[in-house]
Amino acid sequence: MIAYEGLRKEWKGKSPYATGDPIRLGWGPTDLALYGASYVGFFGGIVRRTNVEMILQLDCLATDFFHDPAFPTYLYYNPYDITKEVQINVGPESRDLYDAATDGFLKKNVKGVSSFTLAANTAAVVVVAPTGGTITHKGNRTLINGVVVDYVSSSNPRKVVHNQSTSRMRLIKKLQSEPPKL
Repeated sequence: MIAYEGLRKEWKGKSPYATGDPIRLGWGPTDLALYGASYVGFFGGIVRRTNVEMILQLDCLATDFFHDPAFPTYLYYNPYDITKEVQINVGPESRDLYDAATDGFLKKNVKGVSSFTLAANTAAVVVVAPTGGTITHKGNRTLINGVVVDYVSSSNPRKVVHNQSTSRMRLIKKLQSEPPKL
């Protein structure tokens, strides 16, 4: 994808018209604008569709080039007012699905294409961990087989433990209004 600097409703009788300052103002030969849209390519490496329209899978590690050892980790958000069943392909090996947003397992011992329930108006940070991994805690962190899967576990008072009737979005809003002290 190569983006143009701007999109005009109409220009020279054509609508819509992709253009920019160079041609419109006559100071350059092209309106291709790599500087303005070069980062759009990152979305191609991060965003994947799921089986549910409007629920996307965002790869949390795709652009974290210097991360510590980690298991595949994905962010999902359900914008619907009803619970949805979201599919995930965990590969041929048996895996557990850990949700770092709720400090719990969504499913255990799954392989291939599996699914998990995503409550209405909530987010999940799904870590695809080895089946039956050893869970330990180090400070505020939760680890599986020595790999951090959650940097702020529920033992930290800054993280609200949710039940079925509490929206995970309340946690996000709370953390946005009261950022943790580092």
